[in-house]
Amino acid sequence: MNLRHTVSPDSRFHEISAEILRKADARLILSIQAHDPAISADVRAVHTYTVATILPRHRFQDAVTIDEHGNTTADLTKLSLVQPISDP
Repeated sequence: MNLRHTVSPDSRFHEISAEILRKADARLILSIQAHDPAISADVRAVHTYTVATILPRHRFQDAVTIDEHGNTTADLTKLSLVQPISDP
């Protein structure tokens, strides 16, 4: 499962800068609840992201590629890598 929030002009986060986040001592709290049919159980996770771990105007690098034969490959060395988002 992959969760994401695209920060578009309609997003509440669109105009928030790193400086605003620092001044507010901001934290994002992510709470997820789902049902895992493989183990027939509800699963929950909560994680807090502090201002030091929030990178405005960045995105995760693509870690999954699909070759010309339709085979999917995941490069696990890229799972936590980010890159700046360039303005269009």
